[in-house]
Amino acid sequence: MRRYAEGADEFRQYHGELPYGLNFTLARREVERAIGLGTVGGGSEYVNVYSSYAAKKVSVTYDTKSKTDMAAHISVVCLTRDP
Repeated sequence: MRRYAEGADEFRQYHGELPYGLNFTLARREVERAIGLGTVGGGSEYVNVYSSYAAKKVSVTYDTKSKTDMAAHISVVCLTRDP
């Protein structure tokens, strides 16, 4: 399940509860303080930066293409379910 921030991929913002105390106002540095370092991917001309937290079954996409931008905000939270 994906949960979007306002305007992310042209979606309306999800207003329900997100796991681990996450919310769309958090910057990447705050997310890492809250749930730790994830496996970072993306960060190219075409793909925004995202961090995967496999053990927590969540991934977070940020509103930046720069892997060093710690002030970037959450644009998408993806929740993974067991099969």
